[in-house]
Amino acid sequence: MKALLHSLLEAATLGRPVVLCTVVHSGGSAPRSAGAHMAVFADGSTRGTVGGGRLELLAAKEGLSLLQRQTSALRAYDLSEREGGIGMACGGNVIVSYLYLGPEQADFVRAMAAAFDATAPCWLKLVIAEDDRTDVSLTDGTDRSLCAAQPVWMPGTPAVYTEPLTQPGRVYLFGAGHVGQALVPVLEYVGFAVTVYDPRQELAERFSDVICAPYAELEDHITLTPYDSVVVMTPGHMADFEVLHRILRHPLSYIGCIGSRNKAAKTRDLLRQEGFSEETIASVHLPIGLPILAQTPAEIAISIAAEMIRCRAEAAQKR
Repeated sequence: MKALLHSLLEAATLGRPVVLCTVVHSGGSAPRSAGAHMAVFADGSTRGTVGGGRLELLAAKEGLSLLQRQTSALRAYDLSEREGGIGMACGGNVIVSYLYLGPEQADFVRAMAAAFDATAPCWLKLVIAEDDRTDVSLTDGTDRSLCAAQPVWMPGTPAVYTEPLTQPGRVYLFGAGHVGQALVPVLEYVGFAVTVYDPRQELAERFSDVICAPYAELEDHITLTPYDSVVVMTPGHMADFEVLHRILRHPLSYIGCIGSRNKAAKTRDLLRQEGFSEETIASVHLPIGLPILAQTPAEIAISIAAEMIRCRAEAAQKR
């Protein structure tokens, strides 16, 4: 999404119109779910994806047509190979919103890009009239029936679509070593906001969002919320335990700690001795990451990011 917004912002700065294609609803085995985006530019180029294949070709063609007509639209697609379908083997169905953004919407595009970079929660809202006229705005989530952790589609006259542009919560990564250095760009690429915490100045300088302070002082520098995640990979076993001992007193979205199975068993024993319940101890992903036989720092980073993506999606489904 960040790269897509950068492209929209660049077009707005140059005064060039663009059509933003958004999957607002999907059913069956559609290749992409609600919240998938693709931008179509006047030269026929695109950025992002709404699912690939025949659907993407049709969406790009329709986007270019609407761009030339300077108008928005809503289109439904049957993705099956049966009569009336567009001939995709995956099947399913999607509804795509085509939002025309001309030079007069440049301020809105800038506001959307700024909101994405901010920490406050923000939702994109589309109100689509019967004639396909589309009003677009940003909202802070006051209306909880519309502003959820996942996109919301409410068909009707008008139809309403909302999508979280940003959500509260950060990843606090304790430890700026080799794995931490590999992990930060991966997490940021898939939409996590990351703050690195490490007392070693020579390593902390490698990150843009960093807190350089002793682990024992973490409560003085950060305030953890239930939306936050913590990844623990300090240089030593006891430093890992010190961080866990402090952060486990807070409800969190995700907690993971790097280490071997032997270290995991010892850490759990130390936590029991400190009086933590079995339920609390079990909430820690220890060892961290999905079991993909990762060896290098880059591979371990991928396994951790994959586990965090899965936990994020599972949490969103429960809300």
